[in-house]
Amino acid sequence: MNLYADVDAGVANLRTALYNLYVTYGCDLETRVYIVGFSLGALVAGTVLETEPPGRNIQGVLFADGRRQPVESNWPGDPGGLIGHLPVPGPGGAGFRPVDSFRYPTLSLCNGPRAAGGADLICFGGTNLDSYFSSHPYYSFEVSNELNIHGEGPYPNNLRNRVIP
Repeated sequence: MNLYADVDAGVANLRTALYNLYVTYGCDLETRVYIVGFSLGALVAGTVLETEPPGRNIQGVLFADGRRQPVESNWPGDPGGLIGHLPVPGPGGAGFRPVDSFRYPTLSLCNGPRAAGGADLICFGGTNLDSYFSSHPYYSFEVSNELNIHGEGPYPNNLRNRVIP
């Protein structure tokens, strides 16, 4: 498994799906589109949400994004995503996502320290490898509830990262 190649393939597939939606199937730019990704899929979705041309009706939701920014969080002292701490570029890009980089409203969700399995190592940058097995695969909240809480954007000051305690 090559995570870099998998992210690149996922980005290409998602761009093809968007092309098909707008061009092949003739949907107008006001058609509501949700781009949602978990873990590796969050790296794919986040890359597209950062680079896709603006002017469409797109909402992003990312779960366990390894490139989460620490400074755009509702959790004081949030370390951000694991890939952001790597000394070399990780899948989906180098380091943390740039501040305010998404071209569409994007809500990034992560299990925090008080989650049932502890903080998710991938998106909370922890050091406890056990959390990968106890927290990363288990997200127990509803996306619709989170969107009801936060709205569908745009988010004030782009503070879109929500740590789920």
